[in-house]
Amino acid sequence: MHDRLTVAHIDEGLAREIFGRNVLNSQRIIGGDFETALVDIIVQLEDPPALQDGRLQVNDLAKRIARGLRQGFAGLPPNGLDFCSWLWDVAPLHYVAIPSANEFGMARGFQYGVLHLRKIACMVLGAYTDEQPQVAAQLVPMLDSSVDWVDARNCIIHVFLERYVRDFPVDAAELRTIAAEPAAWRKLLPLVVAARLMSLHADYTAEALALLPPTFEAISNTNVYAAITLALRSAVMYGNHGALASFLNTCTPIEHPELRRAICETFARPRIHWDPVLRRTGAELIRAWHDVSPQQLAGKAEAALAALGVSTAR
Repeated sequence: MHDRLTVAHIDEGLAREIFGRNVLNSQRIIGGDFETALVDIIVQLEDPPALQDGRLQVNDLAKRIARGLRQGFAGLPPNGLDFCSWLWDVAPLHYVAIPSANEFGMARGFQYGVLHLRKIACMVLGAYTDEQPQVAAQLVPMLDSSVDWVDARNCIIHVFLERYVRDFPVDAAELRTIAAEPAAWRKLLPLVVAARLMSLHADYTAEALALLPPTFEAISNTNVYAAITLALRSAVMYGNHGALASFLNTCTPIEHPELRRAICETFARPRIHWDPVLRRTGAELIRAWHDVSPQQLAGKAEAALAALGVSTAR
């Protein structure tokens, strides 16, 4: 089972102790004792081991807990999948008093604990989707109960991202279906996949950008807006500029003010060598929107055109 969970260096004896403790928890889970395992995981998070310079950071501890569970679930027993799905659902029912939390974390104590419990669940579920890609589709509804962007991002990164990037474009149709679903949190999945895909494989830029239009209906949602801009920025910085220019040509009639602003923001941010076709296409598109409704773009058109090296003047 491939382990992508990097951790900080600590005393080897302490590392073995945490690892063995959570292998034991995995055996409890395989035996059906979910509650005892969960209680022990919460105890670990609430009382992280002492180090010479303080306590073990909770993020590192969560990774180590997940590592032990993953090792104990070698062979991917069904109870491991069931436990992590259950843990995602019941995490909001538990308050976790994390002593190393900063002021932000302590002020959101309930949610802070939810995020760490769910992160552990997601890191283990990633092992299942790596080896059993078919289970990914049944786990997508988990996103619907995300408590915030961080929660959804952890789920996407650890459970789905590697699997869908690896198997693209075979699963492109499945991602387009997810993008068209009404639940806003689900729309983040194909958008984050598109962003990662273009950063790794510029040849897939056109296919990745095809995942975006079904999400535009929800662009007024702050999280969807952020994910769309993430994908667009990845296309500008890493993707095939010819494919991006072709995509932008299809955006000309779009009247969503949020989408227009997102495209303007995309061109205003990166400082790169512009492909001549993309420069011309982007400038014509943004200048046309500016001429029709400059107030709607709230100054973003001017910033984008300046980054492209052109003026709003005709």
